[in-house]
Amino acid sequence: MKEHCESDLNVASFLLAKGVDLLGLRLDGRGRYAFRFANDDHRATDAAVAFVRGDVVSAKALIAAQRDLKGLIYSRTREDGDEHGNARNRDSF
Repeated sequence: MKEHCESDLNVASFLLAKGVDLLGLRLDGRGRYAFRFANDDHRATDAAVAFVRGDVVSAKALIAAQRDLKGLIYSRTREDGDEHGNARNRDSF
């Protein structure tokens, strides 16, 4: 399965609002989360390019997607974090 990893929350929110399948999260080498999207049909890559070119989605869908992604990061950080809230390196949903 091909994946598109996106660490920019705005782009990731746009992809989710466009209906691209979210596969999970990945912690990158810099301690930042990247969102993993299905990309077998290049839909995620095409949507990311559309975002840069100024494509639009409804504000309601974008805000809901951003809220969901932030919630996913928050819950993952709480599950994986050490006593200081620092996340450990692993891939999952």
